[in-house]
Amino acid sequence: MTMTQVAGPTVLNLLRELVQGGIKFVILREPTSWEQAGDIDILVWNSPEWRKKLRSLGFHSRPTSNGYIKFIRSENKWLHLDVQESLSFGNVKISDEMIGYLFQSGREREGGILYLLPADEAVLYALHASINKNRFEHKYAEKYFKIDKEEIIKRQKFDSFMPISVDRLWGLVTDFKNGEMSERKVIEKIRHAFGKKDDTPTPILKRITRRIKSLIRVPRAIVFLGPDGAGKSTLISSLNQIQWPSIRVQYMGPSKPSEMRSILKLPMKVATYLSIKFQAWNPIGMTGRIIWKIICYLDLLERLWRHNWFCGSGGVVFCDRYGCDVFFRKPIFANELLFLKFFPKPRYVILCVGNPNFIYKRKPEELSPHQISAMIGHYRKILSQYGIPNIEINTTEFSPDEAIEKLVSHLVDNNWMQEYRHAKR
Repeated sequence: MTMTQVAGPTVLNLLRELVQGGIKFVILREPTSWEQAGDIDILVWNSPEWRKKLRSLGFHSRPTSNGYIKFIRSENKWLHLDVQESLSFGNVKISDEMIGYLFQSGREREGGILYLLPADEAVLYALHASINKNRFEHKYAEKYFKIDKEEIIKRQKFDSFMPISVDRLWGLVTDFKNGEMSERKVIEKIRHAFGKKDDTPTPILKRITRRIKSLIRVPRAIVFLGPDGAGKSTLISSLNQIQWPSIRVQYMGPSKPSEMRSILKLPMKVATYLSIKFQAWNPIGMTGRIIWKIICYLDLLERLWRHNWFCGSGGVVFCDRYGCDVFFRKPIFANELLFLKFFPKPRYVILCVGNPNFIYKRKPEELSPHQISAMIGHYRKILSQYGIPNIEINTTEFSPDEAIEKLVSHLVDNNWMQEYRHAKR
């Protein structure tokens, strides 16, 4: 899903609030465009309350990193804030004295927000890209590598911690910029100077084994359930814009032709025709209904399996509805057997609930308020009975912004990134 490209005052206002809250920080890499800014890197210094301040501004910590995220609904995008309390390149850590220099030499703009000097920013980027990332990003390389070498050579303060002189570092960068040396070669030389060996690739057999395991293991998705009109799609569409981790959304409503594989469409049409044409007690009608359920089961199962490779690479799958929804909407024994007992359990369920009258107003053509209330109660009972972890989001009591805030808090608290970390090991 493409983020709406908007002017960036909201991002700057959030950063100004950090300044006003007494948080001392500097922007490590100024975005190439504030209008499209969604990933900001900052360095904090002598500000022990920065975590508390970020939480008060509605930011949520990102597992396994120093990252924080916040959904800006007015601009329909997520802000990713990466916060560093120190700087390290490989085994080399920048001294407090050097960090103090970066803050003292920085320039203030936009209501007290501190930026690094362009030459300082360029040197730090060259080190970060070479040693921590092992690659140069075109948009930043284009911006930084055109800075005059004479300005870079003046940054002799960097020589106090670097095992390579600034002059030598920028000489290598210049060779790359002029096409005299490949990116790979330049990065190798910089990494070697810092005592950083090239990352040893994962043995091919180990990679193949890991992929095979991911292919035979059904992804445990995060599932959104609730009556039609309860706000499932609204919440999912907002989460789908998170830049990290990679996210896919899979609709899991039964017998939807646009989601089905071609091989299942004709048998499903035949089974649907027989189920409509003949009554349930008729042997033909009964056969049609049995075939319909089997095909529906295989279809929903295949929709999960198609994301195995993606999940094995660290992706997260959100499901709009799920196999168990077939039973929730028609609670008969056959549906319970197929779609609850013998269908893969979700990692956990986000149950969208709310005032039945308000939900009814959103989709009056669906269930009555009384039926909506009964369905929500049924969801709660069965999820508890089968021990399926779940959290509730009241989409009628809270505004969309508040609902997203609560949802992200729940996701963080429930360690939603555990599959990502497992896949990266």
